[in-house]
Amino acid sequence: MKVKFKFEGPVKNSFEPTIMFDDKDSYDVIYESVINYIRNCTREGYIYTNGIILDGEMEGRNLIDLIDIRPALENESDNVNHPSHYNSGKFEVIDIIDEFGKEYNGANGFRFGNIVKYVLRAKHKNGVEDLKKARWYLDRLIMHWED
Repeated sequence: MKVKFKFEGPVKNSFEPTIMFDDKDSYDVIYESVINYIRNCTREGYIYTNGIILDGEMEGRNLIDLIDIRPALENESDNVNHPSHYNSGKFEVIDIIDEFGKEYNGANGFRFGNIVKYVLRAKHKNGVEDLKKARWYLDRLIMHWED
């Protein structure tokens, strides 16, 4: 089975490698090969977008139609795009900052974002040190409230 993968890069570049899998391999072997290949690429900062099967009975179909790779990839910690210390609850920290940060202008928005970031990650990363960082930004937000 020949599969053409597509990955989006961290700096607006992408690449589309074509990989051959032995048709005699079992589903489990192909599945592990695909997962490992995608994991290696995502560790380098690339985001998997799709894999199209180029030959055989499944030609033209998306790889996910044949092998559901999403659960294996979603369970991985992605320290660039979705670090675990920012994903401990129901919402990702960046989504909270994006939603509520709209109410602030300029540097105050930056200060607000850092306050939220440090408070919400404290229990999962640096503890009291993160809370002190949040307080540092809160003091500056208060000082510049009228700006």
